[in-house]
Amino acid sequence: MPSSPNECELIAIATIQTKRPFLITLTTQERRRLFKMGPKSLSFVNNSHMTAQSNADILPVSFDLSGYKQDYQLAMALSDIHARLQQLDEQVDDTLMAVGGELMRSSLSVHDYVKTAAKHRPGLRGVAQSLLARE
Repeated sequence: MPSSPNECELIAIATIQTKRPFLITLTTQERRRLFKMGPKSLSFVNNSHMTAQSNADILPVSFDLSGYKQDYQLAMALSDIHARLQQLDEQVDDTLMAVGGELMRSSLSVHDYVKTAAKHRPGLRGVAQSLLARE
């Protein structure tokens, strides 16, 4: 049983990765060599796919129409997943920025309290100075 919301999300991400073992990681060189299918290419790919399906008789026997159809279906499914993940990534980024900003504000208050208390309480001077050393 997950003990925190963060653990739930990590388990969900791990589940997705486990259920999609065909996902790959490309090297920089491999990425450079590939044709890129961006949003502007989608219309071309859709039209080519429909044409190939409707006119299979004009394609050479060596053309793997079944494999082409599978690649098309996978690309469309992954495109939808990618769009959703991009939206989720933006939401996580925005939330982290907002929470981080609030956390920084509160941490500066803690530093101010420690700095004030260090004037009257032995041992806090070093703590106050160490809080200033942020990386």
